[in-house]
Amino acid sequence: MKGNLLRSFNLDSSEQTGTYWDAAHMPEGQGVITDAPDCVLYPQSHEDVERIVQAAHVHRAHLIPSGGRTNIVGATEAERIENRFVASLDLRRMNRMLWVDKKTMTACFEAGILGPDLENGLKKEGLSLGHDPDSFQWSTLGGWLATCSSGMQSDKYGDIEDMCLSLKVVTPGVGTITTPFVPRNGSGPALKHLFIGTEGVMGVITQAVMRVHKIPAKQEFHGILFPSFEHGVAAIHTMVRKESHPAMVRLYDPDETRLSFHMKPKSSKLVSAFSELLKKFLERFKNFDLQNICLMIVGVEGEVDNVNFQKKKVFKIAKEAGGFWIGQGPGKSWHEKRYDLPMLRDLLLEKGLWVDVAETAVSFSNLLLLWKDVKESVLDAFKERNAPGWIGAHISHTYTSGVCIYFHYASVQQLDKKDDVHGEEDLSIYLDAKKAATTAILRNNGALSHHHGVGYEHVPFMSRYIGKSSIKLLSDIKKTLDPASVCNPGKLLPEAGKEDMDNEDLSFYKYGFASLTDQLKQASSVRAKSAL
Repeated sequence: MKGNLLRSFNLDSSEQTGTYWDAAHMPEGQGVITDAPDCVLYPQSHEDVERIVQAAHVHRAHLIPSGGRTNIVGATEAERIENRFVASLDLRRMNRMLWVDKKTMTACFEAGILGPDLENGLKKEGLSLGHDPDSFQWSTLGGWLATCSSGMQSDKYGDIEDMCLSLKVVTPGVGTITTPFVPRNGSGPALKHLFIGTEGVMGVITQAVMRVHKIPAKQEFHGILFPSFEHGVAAIHTMVRKESHPAMVRLYDPDETRLSFHMKPKSSKLVSAFSELLKKFLERFKNFDLQNICLMIVGVEGEVDNVNFQKKKVFKIAKEAGGFWIGQGPGKSWHEKRYDLPMLRDLLLEKGLWVDVAETAVSFSNLLLLWKDVKESVLDAFKERNAPGWIGAHISHTYTSGVCIYFHYASVQQLDKKDDVHGEEDLSIYLDAKKAATTAILRNNGALSHHHGVGYEHVPFMSRYIGKSSIKLLSDIKKTLDPASVCNPGKLLPEAGKEDMDNEDLSFYKYGFASLTDQLKQASSVRAKSAL
């Protein structure tokens, strides 16, 4: 099959899109995919994967490992290089829990198991993994590992790389690798890190041994208001320094706080009246400026005595930092709807808006500088294009040296203006905003990504982020593990000779803006002909 043919598919309602860029591949809801794989393979065992990978190596086909396909930076998209055959390797039929060992508190799973199935299997044993990303309902263990995922309770249980003890991986160049299953390895580099976070570029993860824990006896979520983002950051920093940070802490800046308040369900007259009284109390007696107020959600879980003790410490620190406890209502509301926010993007696209995100890990020293710079840079990008824009942020994960901060930004679609039926204006504005956010993150020593990964979106920034020497090292490892470049091409690493590509250019994605515009026009033409 010729790789450059445009393929059109009617997608069902369960098909997930990621960023605005991904949505632009499916204009006007018609389900047009500009570059699909030639086939989808469904292995049911590790041995199936071995045979598939070996065949792909012999015939120089490309394999794209995939699970729930919730990644939003293009890590599972088909990449047509050298007109080679492309197969999507869907691992979701490899979805078993293979064993549980309560003595070592470990469990082994196949990589294609979905989050809910993994937790339901462990729940029968009174256990939990405790990894709860936004995509939990639709994503797989293999996807979490391949993208270096982070769950909402990472402050207590660690990120996915902390939970993983051992991996089984199939590589085209050296066959199957099983990393040592030990509590800790001091015999050279930990080989699991060749595959965790490398997005299937080095090989296909088929199994993993994970740390697990008892289901917590008690779990609570509380809301705390702070007079400013800076006050909330100071509270988080103190929690970390005093080893009192809870299982989860999320701090919303003023813009996201206002958004969350507007998104809450309609309250009764009594609750609304109480809310108004609370606002007046905070203004008059606590000197809160309601335009700068920030919401913190705190989650505590574990044994009952430990939870009660931790709450006292956290609430004391929050109060000393100017915080005001507002009960469990906001926390319960957040917990019940924690998976809904990513779905709002699709709704807003239908309502004439577009929304995207950026996230990073940054030290406490640079946190406030980065937060301000990213917001100002994105708003300036909107202003330069005379486009209305909004950006908000929240802290979602904490560490001893810093935090993960997550940005949402949005604008109004320009499709009805200037006869822009193909969305060129929207894409141009979007790319300006994306470039502004990413450049500001790197300018302030933030990570290129905390948990979304690299995919193809961030490839042009990789040399700037980790340096040419590191790119060469990873590329040389790739050549050993995958000499024919079978596994997930075009992701994670820049192509040879393109390490210095201009990441200030508007077209920093793999297709380039001009190329995508041509594809959208072609897709529009295909739809028009099919309607005749």
